[in-house]
Amino acid sequence: MRAAHCKQSRGPRQPPRQHQPSVLSNLQSVLLHGAPTVPVFATQPQGRSQRSMPPCLQYGALDSPSSSYFTLHDLWQSYEAWSAYGCEVPVRINVDGRWQEVIQCYTPHLAGMQLFGADCTRRIPTSTSSAAVSSCCSEGEDECEGGEGGGGCADGCAASSACTSSTASTASTASDSDGEEACKDSPTAAAAAAARRLARGSVLRQQHGLGEPAQQPLFEFMEVERPHLRQPLHDKVMELAEARPELLTLDTRDLHPTSWLAVTWVPIYRIPSLPDPAASRDLQANFLTFHSLSVPPQRLHAPPAKGAPLPPLLDPAGAAAVAWRTEVARQGLLAAALRAIAAQQQQQQLLQQAAAAAAAAQGAESPAASPGGGGGASPASTPPGSARSSPDDCGVASVLSALPLQAACLRPFAFMPYKATGAAWLDDWNLQRQHLPMVAAAGSWVQRRKVQLPDFDFMSQQYRPLPSSFHRGPR
Repeated sequence: MRAAHCKQSRGPRQPPRQHQPSVLSNLQSVLLHGAPTVPVFATQPQGRSQRSMPPCLQYGALDSPSSSYFTLHDLWQSYEAWSAYGCEVPVRINVDGRWQEVIQCYTPHLAGMQLFGADCTRRIPTSTSSAAVSSCCSEGEDECEGGEGGGGCADGCAASSACTSSTASTASTASDSDGEEACKDSPTAAAAAAARRLARGSVLRQQHGLGEPAQQPLFEFMEVERPHLRQPLHDKVMELAEARPELLTLDTRDLHPTSWLAVTWVPIYRIPSLPDPAASRDLQANFLTFHSLSVPPQRLHAPPAKGAPLPPLLDPAGAAAVAWRTEVARQGLLAAALRAIAAQQQQQQLLQQAAAAAAAAQGAESPAASPGGGGGASPASTPPGSARSSPDDCGVASVLSALPLQAACLRPFAFMPYKATGAAWLDDWNLQRQHLPMVAAAGSWVQRRKVQLPDFDFMSQQYRPLPSSFHRGPR
């Protein structure tokens, strides 16, 4: 009995069972509050005018991303206030044994962007500020993943469940070693090796349905400026748009679903200020987030856009936070639509009153034209009555057809942390389900796109594992 008991006690120590969180962790809060919420337009069905369709069919639930789109101009506008004042992220920290909530503000900076066209008919010249595309390690990647240029858009929804798994399939060790041998003489060998090391646990390697564009990117930009000399994201995009105005006119219908955007978040200040230096040091972490430029599915059962990388599924607290932000944005869009309809109706009333006044003045100038006396009043009263019956509905339909009534939250599908090693970033519940697969997806995506992203190269070389209470000994 004693020997059996001793044998059982030598077994592997199981991590403590975690209870499902009811509030957002600090890491989740950063990733969700830094996700832009954009207005979404409904695509008009072919062969039917959207004005002739009832509103319930025009602006129903956007279950299919292929039936909706958003504009890049609206995307940049969602970063305007954050670029000017900072993105407010509520975080909870422990100060002297007491939990305290502070507002940490982050400034977004454009780290990199690639826009691939839905077809080869439109092309934007590549930005002169772009970094050179890294071509090393391409042979090993092509052999492992079946090639980048073949590019059929296969079904990618089968990989959505893989985003929630605690572990992902490991890439072929032989292909990685071949890539390392090919990159020994490259100046970016360290960055490429770090990217491959992180990509080995990426869930994107299981998404074989990721469609690959068959042409070169329409537009590419990789920030090479030093961090303290960079402009905020909105200002940088407006500067790029002076030479490339298409950045303000394109929408996701013009883009391949694998078009992506990388944003670097730098902390600037917090409210209130923290006198505890340890807590302040924990909140000095920087983050690099990757966003797909395609409309995400609004519901779990909805099919994703073919070829678009998928963010991991959220726990109930994260899903509730995303639903709340999306609903707030939708209510704002509805309020704007109501104001536009009221302005349209007021304008129509003014036009009707002006038409009635002009008809009355014309009738007063020529009373002999209508001998009945009342005959001159009927033409003046008929146009307003006829205009009041149907043109109001047409005006409302025209306003609704030009305004978005839905919103979508562009959650990151990958991220890379920098200096996020303090106790403030503990999240054991989502560590294996979300955070580690997303960190690995960042390395896999950069390797898959064969780009040199300076921010990722620096953060991947300085990467330290995210904190976990499972590996901490007794204090």
